[in-house]
Amino acid sequence: MIFRFIIVVLVAMGFADQALASDAQICPAHSTETPPTDWVGPDCERLHSSRVNPTDGLIWVRMERMAPETNKPVALYISGRFSSRVWINGTEIGRNGLPGPDRQSEAPGLMDAQLIVPEGSLKPGANDIVLLASAHYGVLNLARPLHRVGLFTIDPDDRYWVGTVTPIMVTLGLLLAGMVYFGGLAAIRAPRGDALILTGLCALAIGQLLSELTRALWAYAYPVHDIRLLAIAGFSAAFGLLACFYVTRRLRPKWLLAIMGCATILSLMALWLRTGFDGKSSYAMLGPLCVALFVSIWTIIQARSAEQRRRASLSAAALTAFVGSNLMAPELFLDVVFFYLLAGLLLALLVEQALDRSREAQESMRETARADRLQLLLDQLDPETLLPPLVIRSAGRVEQIPINDIASIQGADGYAEIKLTNGRAILHTKSLNALETELPSCFLKVHRSHIVNTAHVRALERDSSGTGALILESGETIPVSRRILPTVRQVLS
Repeated sequence: MIFRFIIVVLVAMGFADQALASDAQICPAHSTETPPTDWVGPDCERLHSSRVNPTDGLIWVRMERMAPETNKPVALYISGRFSSRVWINGTEIGRNGLPGPDRQSEAPGLMDAQLIVPEGSLKPGANDIVLLASAHYGVLNLARPLHRVGLFTIDPDDRYWVGTVTPIMVTLGLLLAGMVYFGGLAAIRAPRGDALILTGLCALAIGQLLSELTRALWAYAYPVHDIRLLAIAGFSAAFGLLACFYVTRRLRPKWLLAIMGCATILSLMALWLRTGFDGKSSYAMLGPLCVALFVSIWTIIQARSAEQRRRASLSAAALTAFVGSNLMAPELFLDVVFFYLLAGLLLALLVEQALDRSREAQESMRETARADRLQLLLDQLDPETLLPPLVIRSAGRVEQIPINDIASIQGADGYAEIKLTNGRAILHTKSLNALETELPSCFLKVHRSHIVNTAHVRALERDSSGTGALILESGETIPVSRRILPTVRQVLS
């Protein structure tokens, strides 16, 4: 699929480049009707064809192109940001727009034009191609306004679109599905931050893909090409920065402003300093992605919990694929590789979301069971019941904490902070889930990061947003999960 996509990009942007390595003769145009007879005058020069630049001027361009060996009709394909009139072997065959000495006299031509070569105009072997070219409607100063000029066979039965555009449309469909899915999550669930960011990433990728496809699907006038290049560069930089924001927000939120400042500077430097819009677009995305990769690796090294290390490892793997592909194939990255990598990443995210939904369903069932236990305990709780103490071992010391002295426990990065009724806090090396199975039934996990001793519950409060909190005898406020809140409210009413 990737190989076929590469072929369609080459074909759609003017087919294979026949003669970028050939030389071109350039002369200023003093007449718009007849080419110069002497191409070696003092004002003329011989350049590499990729350096031909008619921007803000009117010039004659001469080059040679090989005729294809075929009996089928032949066309001259011109790909470049200029208007032109064309002669082959001394015979004018047509024009693409209307070149002129100034903006008022010029009519912009197509960025990719096809001129049918009349029968008998070609000779076997090399053919003399002469262009009268001007470009007064350009906004950007491009290093390569002329992309390619070549003679190709016209094949009315050519159906390359069926096999090559289909994979592109499948990728576009997947991006649209991802945007709708994550947008729906952002609309119906809280917190919405991650879902909104992923929706934005999908939207930026769609914008960039449509900008890339524009040239293949629409024969636009050359001034539109500048808008297209600016759009691609803008979407690329925005995607890189938003991806860096997403990774940093999840892994290192305390450093978010500083890290995003560095990423923004790198992206702006790429847009300002790199020559050529392929380089600008590629490196404007690459800079922020490299920053995000550094954040991921840094987090893996300093991770305090298995969950944090897992998240950082997944981010590092995805970013390594993006950054490595960009460095190894910078010319193909934005045209091909980026969209396939992003499609694969979206599939992985959708699978992860499905797994998260499954885990949430299981957690909902566990919280329902906890709610039933809470109702039973609040009805039957005897505060004077003697319970075995909790044993805490740390730094060669063993401490026994009476169960009735524990008011609440809060999870923190694989550790648990035990809060006593006298205000003292003790850090325990066991996780919250491990303690939940160890503690007696009067302790309930009412939130993903909180366990409470129901013997010290004084009241339940509920705010307008639908969330709630348990008020302990010490005055401490413990958040209550939305799912368990109705049962708790019924028991305490």
